[in-house]
Amino acid sequence: MRSITETSELRSVQMGVLDCIADVCRRHAINYSLSSGTLIGALRHKGYIPWDDDIDLYMLRADYERFVSVFNREQREQGSPYELLTPETAGDRYLYTYGKVTDTRTVMVEDEATEFPIGVYVDIFPLDYAHEDEDRRRRQFRWRDLLNKIRCCKKLSTCCLRSRLAYLCYRYLPLPLAAVEWLQRRKVFLRRPTSLVCNLHTTDVVYTSAFPLEAMQTFTTAEFEGKQYQIMGGYDTYLRRTYKFHYMTLPPEDQRVHHHFKAWWKE
Repeated sequence: MRSITETSELRSVQMGVLDCIADVCRRHAINYSLSSGTLIGALRHKGYIPWDDDIDLYMLRADYERFVSVFNREQREQGSPYELLTPETAGDRYLYTYGKVTDTRTVMVEDEATEFPIGVYVDIFPLDYAHEDEDRRRRQFRWRDLLNKIRCCKKLSTCCLRSRLAYLCYRYLPLPLAAVEWLQRRKVFLRRPTSLVCNLHTTDVVYTSAFPLEAMQTFTTAEFEGKQYQIMGGYDTYLRRTYKFHYMTLPPEDQRVHHHFKAWWKE
């Protein structure tokens, strides 16, 4: 296999994935938004943040489920190299609780998931409802963190926590993986509508980051690497709730974190 060593080559593969996602969403009237550092990059740099090397998208849960229902079927019919991985579509060969659209011509290994190699990808995070009451929202996030730890420990055969004792306790807790995922659906991924939404799938998102649903009910576009992609109309509200710094200001150099990737072409 030939290694992908240059960030520019990795980004080129990711942009192909993003264009495929955007095309499917356009044809099926599915709304999405650039998010996180990708959204900041679009607004501040009209492309990637210079030290960044990934792409993140948000979809409201209903749009996400519509996307999941059509994407892989269409790609198979077209002989496309792109595949959507989710817990439902990939099962035991997938670690995460959200979606990744991958380029199957490539292999990429992440430090936290060496047992689950996948292709170069774009992350798609469904936005779920968050409790409006702050105390209940804090509990919701504590459930998220606990259940995510248990789920990861049960799926990974090597220690994924700082404490090996905690890893062993969670891994051999007499609670089946299916029960853990059922609890996530009941305690974390709420179905009852509220006025707040949040990415509840990664532990770096804190309970104060929940933002008004109305921010994702209108959409506009922004330039990213020379093309126009959809962003939420309430991007300013979302970014101010999520980041402590003003998103149009460059962070100090010691906070400009470079990811270290390992990726290859299969042929």
